[in-house]
Amino acid sequence: VFPDHVVSPLDGLTAALPEGALTYAVGADPSDELVIAEAGFDLTAVCRDVSGAVLATVPLPSGQIQWIGADLPDGVTHDTLDTVEITGTFTPRASGEHTFGTRGTGSFALTVDDRPLFDGTQDRAPGTDPLGAFFNEPVERGRLPLTEGAPVRVSLSHRPGPGTGHPLKGVAFSLVHLAPLRDPDELIAEAVEAARTADTAIVVVGTTERV
Repeated sequence: VFPDHVVSPLDGLTAALPEGALTYAVGADPSDELVIAEAGFDLTAVCRDVSGAVLATVPLPSGQIQWIGADLPDGVTHDTLDTVEITGTFTPRASGEHTFGTRGTGSFALTVDDRPLFDGTQDRAPGTDPLGAFFNEPVERGRLPLTEGAPVRVSLSHRPGPGTGHPLKGVAFSLVHLAPLRDPDELIAEAVEAARTADTAIVVVGTTERV
């Protein structure tokens, strides 16, 4: 599915309500590991051919791309596609050291706030499933101190690895991120206080691949 645009619940409510009417608290953070970039990220996928010409540009709900078989953006085929760039902005929701990484195989170039964090290749381990890029572990590529509310540019350019001979072609990789870790009890206390003082509390519950 390639929608014209995507909006997170928080961004949608912020836009719909009067300024200052909404407060937000993350509550329980289910993970202390790198996860697919989502909260605070505004991302787009740019598909290019071998000459660098843009084949398609599509908005992304998160930093994950899983295009299987013919499920590609309009105007893109596996034969014409050379690179996919996940690009956009990240607005931190907390100050401190943020960790960025990649998931998948092939060539990657990762830049955050105009600072190169990685430029290299992640090979598929010998003997592993060709579709392992969908499930393999994320890899940390770098850490940067960032300031809450100050947006930075992010770019992850990916060139898929050589063909595996698998009959089902696909493009699968992710931009992953970990925010500065905080004490879980403090996070819950902040969420409880936000709900207690609000006229209406909206609780959004999500999961990860592990939780």
